[in-house]
Amino acid sequence: MAAGRILIVDGIATNRVVLKVKLDAAFHVTLTAADGATCLRMAREQRVDLILLDHALPDLPGLAVLRDLRGDPRTTGIPVVLLARKPDDALRRGALAAGAVDVMDKGLHDQVLLARIRNLLRLRADVQDTNLPLFGMAEPEAAYAAPGRVALVFQRAEVALTLRRMLAGAMADQILTLRRDAVLAAECSALPQPDVFVLDGGLLPGGGLRLLSELRSRGETRHAGICLWQSGNDAAEAAQAYDLGADEVFTPDMSAPEIALRLSAVIARRREGRRLHGLLHDAARLAAVDDLTGLWNRRYALPQLALMAEAAQAKAHGLAVMVLDIDRFKSVNDRYGHSTGNAVLVGVAQRLRDILSATAEAPLIARIGGEEFLVALPCPTAQDARRLAEALCDGIRSHAVPLEELPPITVTISVGLAMLAGSEPVTDALERADRALLAAKDRGRDRVTLARNVA
Repeated sequence: MAAGRILIVDGIATNRVVLKVKLDAAFHVTLTAADGATCLRMAREQRVDLILLDHALPDLPGLAVLRDLRGDPRTTGIPVVLLARKPDDALRRGALAAGAVDVMDKGLHDQVLLARIRNLLRLRADVQDTNLPLFGMAEPEAAYAAPGRVALVFQRAEVALTLRRMLAGAMADQILTLRRDAVLAAECSALPQPDVFVLDGGLLPGGGLRLLSELRSRGETRHAGICLWQSGNDAAEAAQAYDLGADEVFTPDMSAPEIALRLSAVIARRREGRRLHGLLHDAARLAAVDDLTGLWNRRYALPQLALMAEAAQAKAHGLAVMVLDIDRFKSVNDRYGHSTGNAVLVGVAQRLRDILSATAEAPLIARIGGEEFLVALPCPTAQDARRLAEALCDGIRSHAVPLEELPPITVTISVGLAMLAGSEPVTDALERADRALLAAKDRGRDRVTLARNVA
């Protein structure tokens, strides 16, 4: 992770210098501001990854600066930590409600402060990784959000039940209690996953941290919120929890309303993260898929074909490369129109999928041109590959494409087939398959032509 750009805002020069020295030693890039107005200007004009904002500034209250940062689209996404001398419950809750990601005591142990800064910068980087242009895919967030699921994982059931009663009066989310072994049990992965786990720091010496690490490593829980509950103020444990990816560390001086505010923020942040990850996944898939037929497109297929060729050559296995073309497709478009032509493309694509799913393992099927398709799959011999290619021809010919307002249309395909030879570049095999396709067209269409072997 690149060094974070951290803006230190404090009206006392000594405080700024001391904090700057600590952060510089951790190889962060530090900026400083002596008052709220300068903070607002710098945050708007420069790239800032995190703001450490003093509560008592000479010109503006820290909370007023925080609200201005949150209200400005240019700065609303910058995480802000409010720093104060022994902040009381009212100040902490007010700052959290105003949008601070944390409120920390100026006298906090350096180990915890630096770990929390690392933690927040990682969260910031995760958000930036998903905050990419999605070309209209990012829909506005729904006005209604379903209640979250908060799982309390404690060694002593009575402690979990007490905390559950406390939180139930402060938040509308579903709060459940789970045993440690139930959280890790395989059958739990089939159940609705909690949005947030609150782990007991007293699960055994280091047990809460081990469970935190385990949950972060599992696919079904690694994107969940995870918080550690401390029965005391253990600085080393808190620092390690932040470095392991804890969203929050709850200490005995926090009230139920404050914990509820922090949990609600974690739920919202993690849900938004999952939504953005989902959009990125969909965007990546759409970039690789032909939007008409649902097959892979040329952009995805050619690199994938190269990987298949490398695997086949490494294992000395045969690889069949087929280029398929719908015969006389232009006449279908000219006679019936492009919408019917599109229906034929979709029908042929589905038929190819159906035949290959029944007769071949892990084939690559792609639409690589207007009416041109690519099929590649491991195949022991040219004879086996030819039989499969002929089965594709037979399957397309014998299965008319259904249309909504017209009688079904029967089409045929021609296939050029090449077997990858030795260390031959896969692009050469593809060219040989292309030439074989042209030969199949010249010989009357609706047939398979096997490319000549490499000399």
